[in-house]
Amino acid sequence: MFSTCHFIAITTIFGVFYLGAHVHGEEKPKLNEADAELEKWQGLWQDLCGGMTHKDGEQMVIQPVTDGRGFFICGDRLIWLTDEGRPSGTEERIALDAKANPKRITRKVVLSEGKKVIAAEAVGIYKMTELGPVINFGLEPGKVPNQFLEINKPTKGVDGAEWMIGRKKLGSK
Repeated sequence: MFSTCHFIAITTIFGVFYLGAHVHGEEKPKLNEADAELEKWQGLWQDLCGGMTHKDGEQMVIQPVTDGRGFFICGDRLIWLTDEGRPSGTEERIALDAKANPKRITRKVVLSEGKKVIAAEAVGIYKMTELGPVINFGLEPGKVPNQFLEINKPTKGVDGAEWMIGRKKLGSK
């Protein structure tokens, strides 16, 4: 499980860098729209292992769980964690397009078990809610969904897979 000590150490390290920049009188530079959007994604998240898939007018719903894998987003890197809260050796690069309508996200695995890999990109759309992002990835590589999935309303030609994630709180299992 996630160790509170690991998360406190990570939080402390980032806090020291943040505080150091402000103590020395450096102002945080104004972020462009894409970087400001990515800023909302920074921190500790958890895969809720649920969601839904729509394919050919059919729907499959998976009940979310509370003990899914955790990951940390730092900059443009999504770093998967072990059950102990340590980096697992698998990392993805994420890119957001906040100007697209709907907004787009691209994920690409760049490290697997600590080794560089070349992988296809997963392209999707997202929207931010109070609970976190709602993300719909296309089922075919490179194909971007044009709308979000709706529960109990599968539509032929509107295919995708919803990825459910939520903020992970320190000390929670």
